[in-house]
Amino acid sequence: MPTTTLSARDASVLLGVKPATLYTYVSRGWLRSLPASSGRARRYLRVEVEALRAQALASKGHAAAAVGAMGWGQPVVDTAISDVPPTGVRYRANGLEDAVDMGFEATCQLLWEGDLRPSATCVGRLAPGHADDAPLPRLAALLALDALDDPDRLGRRGAAELAAAARVLRLLAAGLAPDQTRCQAAAQAPRVADVLALALGVPAAADALDAALVVCAEHELNASTFAVRVAASTGADLASCLGAGLAALSGPRHGGASVRVDALFDVVGRPERAVGVLRTRAAEGRPVPGLGHRLYPHGDPRALILWRVASRGPHGTALADALVEALQRQGQPRPNLDFGLVCLRRAWGLPRFAAQLIFAVGRVAGWVAHLQEERGRAQLIRPRARYVGPASSAVAGDVAS
Repeated sequence: MPTTTLSARDASVLLGVKPATLYTYVSRGWLRSLPASSGRARRYLRVEVEALRAQALASKGHAAAAVGAMGWGQPVVDTAISDVPPTGVRYRANGLEDAVDMGFEATCQLLWEGDLRPSATCVGRLAPGHADDAPLPRLAALLALDALDDPDRLGRRGAAELAAAARVLRLLAAGLAPDQTRCQAAAQAPRVADVLALALGVPAAADALDAALVVCAEHELNASTFAVRVAASTGADLASCLGAGLAALSGPRHGGASVRVDALFDVVGRPERAVGVLRTRAAEGRPVPGLGHRLYPHGDPRALILWRVASRGPHGTALADALVEALQRQGQPRPNLDFGLVCLRRAWGLPRFAAQLIFAVGRVAGWVAHLQEERGRAQLIRPRARYVGPASSAVAGDVAS
């Protein structure tokens, strides 16, 4: 796994510039430099170096811009769903704080531009086994099983597809409950957050979960959303599109990142150990998970909202507070969404898989909005690849002769 920071030499090589030019970038505010664990050397955030490289590629012509766009580069899709300025994501021009005040159901209606009617349908299915092992693949299996019982799934579009999406939201929120009784009881709850809280066995956390679902609902063209749009462009049904999103979300660089954050909390254990553990990681050159986001150079506002919600939990945020304070002393980036989700799940005593589950259920709201928008385009997403491999033997022979 790549480190979160680079040496001056590695950053210069990646950018294709001399070290003196790298220092110029720092003086102009294009990059930040961080102190190394020892000596006078400086370190550079990989995400900022890669973003600067993508901008440089985009300025060199159409082909280079296309390559750069695939990695945090130039926009490649027009959307009216959300945008992500440095101050925080906006849902159809509505600020995230306003969306949290609205609640998750109202946020879904805003994103979908359609009605989200509460459904009292019993789920009747479970993803067997221990959810801690692989919550997102289990959600995908649950979704696939549900689709097999739906003979109308291929022809459902428009309002009918949104109604199906509202039901699927509740299915995923309740489906990882530990037994059938709790699963079906949860499915009767009024809000998706209530469904999720009952399924997780912590009913008191419902309001906190409602805010967390809103925070996770949408974030422009991230990897899982792009996967959903690609599937939607082929005409795939709702379950297949959401399954594509779940597959992408399960990766450790996306929705699976919270697993590493939770492991860090386990290693630290107590607030007084935070400084020592982080100092050791820095000396060993090991990255700290759950920090920084290249779209938010001044900190991820989503993490701040989750932190506020976590502070109301019965278990508090003392360990997280100690970690963040120690990280700030090291000059590390601020916590991101994944860090905030783990903080919330620990503060409210939720099961270990809850951070990934909250992320997935919340993000379904955005996925549905994007697949609806993509259906309106009626155009297959089919980019071209540029071949850079060896020449064929015939061509090589002609050149040699």
